[in-house]
Amino acid sequence: MRTIARVPLCSIYFFRYAMPAGIQRFEESYLRSTTHVLRHCFRCPQGVLDPALRLLTAYAPDARIPKDYIAVASLADPRVTGDVQRWYFRGWRREADAIAASCRALLDSGMPPEEIAILLSSRPALEQAIVQSLEAAGVPYELSDHGRFADQPAGRVASALIRLVVDPDDYVAVRTLVGAQSGIGPGTGNEIAAWLLTSGLRYGDVLSSPDLDSLGSRARQSIRAAAEAIESVAAIEPDNPIEEAVDALARGVEMILDVDAVAAWQDYVAELPADVSRFLFTWSTPRAHPIWVA
Repeated sequence: MRTIARVPLCSIYFFRYAMPAGIQRFEESYLRSTTHVLRHCFRCPQGVLDPALRLLTAYAPDARIPKDYIAVASLADPRVTGDVQRWYFRGWRREADAIAASCRALLDSGMPPEEIAILLSSRPALEQAIVQSLEAAGVPYELSDHGRFADQPAGRVASALIRLVVDPDDYVAVRTLVGAQSGIGPGTGNEIAAWLLTSGLRYGDVLSSPDLDSLGSRARQSIRAAAEAIESVAAIEPDNPIEEAVDALARGVEMILDVDAVAAWQDYVAELPADVSRFLFTWSTPRAHPIWVA
């Protein structure tokens, strides 16, 4: 199995240039607004939430909004407690080696690789050492940066098609296939969205709607191309031979993009281990991830 240790490199506050001050000053900016406090934490059990809140409180900026959370997981039956460990090392090499050894132990114990993440406080200072230790420990990894295949046009389209193989109702994937086509910009995307709203339809309904006449020709063409691409991969089964899945996805990529994108997809799959024979799919919100199995 091709295992992956994911290394996220961006902060949530970079999303669409958002900053914490936008929430902290919301009531000042919008005087007629009201506040609704969300107190239930579904992500962290009490054993993780308590030390995190103590750390945030000790080093909180003046503008931080105090919070009183309820750890839902710790109220469940069976109870989930959680655990936080703090490690101290004399030197960066020992620290990197310990991280790699921990990843190796987790994988050997059966933890799914897509559930492992290494969070870096500084990519320039830490990434190279950790990568060297992962390689020495035999832990394959994927760096989450802008050079990933999934962030390229061919990768985005292939990923969207894979997601639709797993979940035909993945409307975000449908929207990706429509918007990824050449000549389809925000104007066409807004036209389709407005038409769906006025028609009372969901985004996935565009694929089967018999009445597209009120849309412009470019919008109609992009929807039909997306439908054809999805149809080209509809026959893929989770345990199909690898060649069949790769070829079907290549056809779908070409329908949405072009032959150059197909070449990029083929270059990507060419790097798979030689003994890979099947193509399995797993679902991990919000994306479907291909797992290559020998």
